[in-house]
Amino acid sequence: MTQISIFDLLQTVDTPQAQNIQNWIASMFPKANDRASFLLAIQLEKLFEMAVYENQIDTVHLLLQQGIAPDMRGDWGTTPLMWAHCLGYTQIIKLLESYGADQYTKSFSQKAASDFSPQMNADLPEYQSIIKRRAEIHAQVMAGYLKPFGSAISSVGGTPHKKAKRCRQIENGKGIDEVFKQTEQGHRHSREINVTIE
Repeated sequence: MTQISIFDLLQTVDTPQAQNIQNWIASMFPKANDRASFLLAIQLEKLFEMAVYENQIDTVHLLLQQGIAPDMRGDWGTTPLMWAHCLGYTQIIKLLESYGADQYTKSFSQKAASDFSPQMNADLPEYQSIIKRRAEIHAQVMAGYLKPFGSAISSVGGTPHKKAKRCRQIENGKGIDEVFKQTEQGHRHSREINVTIE
């Protein structure tokens, strides 16, 4: 699948679904520049994981339409369908299945999606992993996804697009110092991003 940013993707979609996605992201990032940084930096697979865990059906649907694999793997070999079963997200379950999510795929402990539910054995490592990841993602959503990199990125300045590139490089394993030494050219001016996002 060709990787594009969710920022660019949302520019091509003018539907109530897209507006719901914009509203969800705006609830995380009231400031347009922060919102643009997030939209430009976040990898689609990461956003898909966040959307499933946060029960954001419109975002999940849009990304599935773009070709995101419905059976991507998380900790302990769990899949989005397992996450949704464990968290009781019935609409997400139906949507994932309609896009071919395999209900028979097994986790590392040989559990299929139908073995997962909000009432499952809390001692199972898969259950603990899903609940922990749900809490982590919810905390990221509440605090603003870019906060972990905020102080380092903000101190350098630049347009949201430049900050987004730095954030993406840091997430991909490059050191902060290495990222900030690189020359960057040809990014959108922050005013352009403000006009587009608002």
